[in-house]
Amino acid sequence: MRDISVYSIINMSERGPDAFQSFYAGIYPDRWNAIQDAILHRPHHGVALGSPAEKPYYLDPASKVAALAAGPSGNQIILDMCAAPGGKTLVLASSLDTSGRITANERSAARRSRLHRVLDEHVTRTLRQQINVTSHDARRWSLHEKNAYDMILADVPCSSEAHLLAGKGDINTWSPRRSSRIAHDQYAILRAAIQAIRPGGRIVYSTCALSPAENEAVVLKALKKGEAQARLELLQPAATALESAKQYSITLEPREAGCYILPDASHGTGPIYFCVLQKLST
Repeated sequence: MRDISVYSIINMSERGPDAFQSFYAGIYPDRWNAIQDAILHRPHHGVALGSPAEKPYYLDPASKVAALAAGPSGNQIILDMCAAPGGKTLVLASSLDTSGRITANERSAARRSRLHRVLDEHVTRTLRQQINVTSHDARRWSLHEKNAYDMILADVPCSSEAHLLAGKGDINTWSPRRSSRIAHDQYAILRAAIQAIRPGGRIVYSTCALSPAENEAVVLKALKKGEAQARLELLQPAATALESAKQYSITLEPREAGCYILPDASHGTGPIYFCVLQKLST
């Protein structure tokens, strides 16, 4: 897999299906055909989340692994910054103690309505009272709170190339510049998460993107730039995530920062990228 930075794609002007194919074949020169085949013809149909769901919610096992990457929720105060449609929020809620709390944020009104519906349908009434849904712009979260959370999931908006391949978006308007625009907002969300997490707290940054510019490049930028009164450290995925990956025969592919789960190597699960960061005091 070849690295493609945000800066190397800004001046690429090609667009449409042929440009899309050329771009990702350049990143995955030996695997692109196999990745596409797995996405289009061998997708995983998801696993049913059990307790605390009152009825099953089906989630890609790769997404479950990412949501578990920082460890059990326990009695922690948790922020899910871009929570809709709600599958990862359900995973976080599944190990929440009675004193734990989750803030599930979603800026989009339509997606927030779906998030409410998922939580109301799949979480017990008692547990639902421990989950608060908000509507803030995740990029500006630090204007509301700083040093406030023990765990943050930043499952950020991304290019969602699998959806484009499956015909769920307009691939005719795609261009490489799309990644650079999206990565700009992703970095703003991650930076807000760094400011909102308490010293000692853990952040999971995740996407369903295939472009490294939206994945490890965003994390490496944050590690390089840092934040005042904070030092960041890369962590390995928690044991709960590793156990879940093993359960579903998922292959974690380490990068300089974080891991990929790619469909061709993991029985149609993914694509997912995730990375665990811990904020330390200076």
